[in-house]
Amino acid sequence: GPGDFAPSAGTPLAFKSDRLARHHDIYLAPIQGCLYKASPKGQAYGLFPTRAAALAEFQKQLGLIEPMVDEAGPYLCGAAPTQADCALFPTMIFAAKMLPLFDLEPAFGPKTAAWYAHLTSGADAVAAKVYEEVAGSLDGWEGKGRWSTIYGAGLRDAPEPTIFDKIVAGDIPSKKVYEDDLCYAFEDANPAAPVHVLLVPKRKDLLTQLRFASDEQAGLLGHLMTKVPAGAEAAGP
Repeated sequence: GPGDFAPSAGTPLAFKSDRLARHHDIYLAPIQGCLYKASPKGQAYGLFPTRAAALAEFQKQLGLIEPMVDEAGPYLCGAAPTQADCALFPTMIFAAKMLPLFDLEPAFGPKTAAWYAHLTSGADAVAAKVYEEVAGSLDGWEGKGRWSTIYGAGLRDAPEPTIFDKIVAGDIPSKKVYEDDLCYAFEDANPAAPVHVLLVPKRKDLLTQLRFASDEQAGLLGHLMTKVPAGAEAAGP
């Protein structure tokens, strides 16, 4: 529908619209490839080492939109659409369609959810056209089996939990020497050297053996390699 897509510079409306559009361009657009790209090529994850980390950041940035949404609506900045709606709506369609495939619910606050419901209700003819094009493309990808190549969406870890999974989960006791969000290091129960530390990923992400390594695990493998010194130092001389 008609709207003030380029509000006069310096007005509160212009500031609010620009802030929302920039939030999209800076914090969401660079990593939204984690929703649909099969590998990190093309900066699918931006600066994040794994798809899971990028998805978590994407969700966080979705949630930060809520305080900026107009109380009355129905558009992001008030009664009429602006450039903010144009920037965010296609990405929100991706979020609403794709995040559930990863067993995640989009981090839409109440105002954001009401705005999205309005734009997908058919009340705005332009938004309805955008939704038809974007959602239709995603449905077409699904029909062609696109998600079967993406870990976490159609491709899942199938093997039974290993002894290392059970150690990371705390089901089997271990002597921890290092831990962060992505990995866990512990002393070997039957050491073959004065210092014998095992460093394992907390989430396999299909990396059950090194021979199965792919672009999907490039960031994770790099992270593990950089934490070897920390694990060895923590274990002592």
